[in-house]
Amino acid sequence: MKFLSIFLLVFLFSIPHFAEAKQFLVKPPTTQEVVQAITSASAVTNMRPAMLYALYGQETSYGKNLGKTEREWSAFCANRNTLDCRNWKRYDCKADNKNAKSYDDILRLLGYADSAGNADRSNIPTSSTCALGFTQFEPATWWLISSSRIGKTYDPWNIQDAVLMTAYYLKDHGANGEEILGSGEVIGIKDRLALQQYYCGSNYQRLACQEYAAAIEIKARHALEVLLKAGYEKQLERLEGERQQLNKDLGTAATASIGCKEVPTEEFGFGVQHNLKATESITPLLDKATRDLLKAYRIYRAAEDKNLLKEIQQFGEARKAYIVKSLYLDPAKTLFSLLLAQDREGISRLAPQCIEEEITIEGMIDALHIDFEEGASETQYILITDDGNYVTLHPAGGLYVPLESGMRVRIKGVRIDKEILFDGTRSLFEPHDVSGGIDVIKEVGNPPVTGEQKVLVVMVNFQNTKEPSLTKEAVRNIVFGEVDRYYREISYDKIFLTGDVLGWYRIPLKQSCNTSLAKLEAIRAVDSFVDFKNYGRLLIVAPFGPSCGWGGLSDIGKKTVRTGDGNVLISSAGIRSATFSTIAHELGHQFGTHHADSLMCKNSAIADSGCVYDEYGDPTTSWGIGLRNMSAI
Repeated sequence: MKFLSIFLLVFLFSIPHFAEAKQFLVKPPTTQEVVQAITSASAVTNMRPAMLYALYGQETSYGKNLGKTEREWSAFCANRNTLDCRNWKRYDCKADNKNAKSYDDILRLLGYADSAGNADRSNIPTSSTCALGFTQFEPATWWLISSSRIGKTYDPWNIQDAVLMTAYYLKDHGANGEEILGSGEVIGIKDRLALQQYYCGSNYQRLACQEYAAAIEIKARHALEVLLKAGYEKQLERLEGERQQLNKDLGTAATASIGCKEVPTEEFGFGVQHNLKATESITPLLDKATRDLLKAYRIYRAAEDKNLLKEIQQFGEARKAYIVKSLYLDPAKTLFSLLLAQDREGISRLAPQCIEEEITIEGMIDALHIDFEEGASETQYILITDDGNYVTLHPAGGLYVPLESGMRVRIKGVRIDKEILFDGTRSLFEPHDVSGGIDVIKEVGNPPVTGEQKVLVVMVNFQNTKEPSLTKEAVRNIVFGEVDRYYREISYDKIFLTGDVLGWYRIPLKQSCNTSLAKLEAIRAVDSFVDFKNYGRLLIVAPFGPSCGWGGLSDIGKKTVRTGDGNVLISSAGIRSATFSTIAHELGHQFGTHHADSLMCKNSAIADSGCVYDEYGDPTTSWGIGLRNMSAI
């Protein structure tokens, strides 16, 4: 027994005992924590704080996207052959390469793996190339840069450490916060080269590397505003200095400024179909106009030369025309040409009504679905404020939440004339800059459509167009004859149309594609003798044009409209081509119907790739490419 006891004791002590790995847990830092990390890193390395903040945003969407865990990558790439999945399989953090070894060393050093290297990687996120943390270092690079700084153990999932190591990397690769910047620049040439190396390593002259640095520079312009609002002292001191200098001579300058007129939008604005060539050409024009304006403004500030005020006014007018057009053609790229807060404040005092202003606004959505004659379509949005004014919305990047007519929303963004630009991909609760965001305050419910549908048709003409030859009798026969029979048939007599046709009326507008303004004037034209509470559908027939490219556009569902009879719940459509197919189609949108689309895959019913989407692809219904009936209502 004594021999057995000694044997067991020796055996137990011969078994390796490993320290238990701690659980991986990380959460996105607050904006204040990020600003503190950037301020600290900038003080130590002299790197530009806006550049550091922009890099953090570019790499991880401001801390919201650190990658996927090993389990998530495995599931995500099981049936996919995307670039990310090919990268993940190639750069798998378990693969036999220097990154995998450094990854193991980092996990072990931070206590996320035991001394044998065992770690629960199912909870540790990485990019498809095994990049780590809030600034997405490759493990080997992190190990090299952090191990050369003695005194503590650095953690890529700690915002202070991640930003500091990023700043050290950029400094080690030539970035220089003291480099003199050109007009309108927020990072220097040496900064760009260091950023290219951060993204690409030694092969940093490639186009993709240059585009990465350009993206950082774009974000840095707006990052500066976040730092200003968060209280970054050096920038606040510079801003205060600018204000004091401007106040020396702006007393008479602002009075002498004429200001910019409202930009006419008839040729490219609401309801106009845009071509690719026009969309691609507007961005460089806007960028140049912005640089010209900033250059003139900065020369004026330095020289205090009032003779430059006229030049600033001219540049402001030119830029305003481009920015309003760009809102309709490419709102996402327009975001990148917005001025910083201190520039907006100074220039707006020299050239009133020329510069975008930051705004938070509430109101009711009017969502208008436009069917272009060539088969394309889009939805454009109007915001109706509580005082009855209309502004056109331009959500950059699309919308993270679907909008319907009648919804009440709160939007933060920038306003110029009657146009509002904002980042449609973000909530107002997320950290954001002047790009803003949108929140739905109140949803709207549209009940099922059955029974009598009271339709009012108002035929209106513009100030500069001849009255069309279309008669009330012809329109009445189409709406309450053909279209009525159509809806009775497809609804099994559960939907039928009744109502009235009025017109023609000349409204105080020049010809355009803006159905919202035409609707407003059409209501005013007949309001004195029409009780709108008696109707639920409104069709505005008018010679919209000249370059609309659509036959009709419509609300989807009902919304509240202000009339002389009070607020009424009604859906409306603008009709340019008063034919059976157009009117039936647009009324369908008013009833809540969307287009009947299709997804055609080559060799199977559904697939991850190789499929073609067609918004009008369903051949069995008139809401697709069919000739007549849609699915039964």
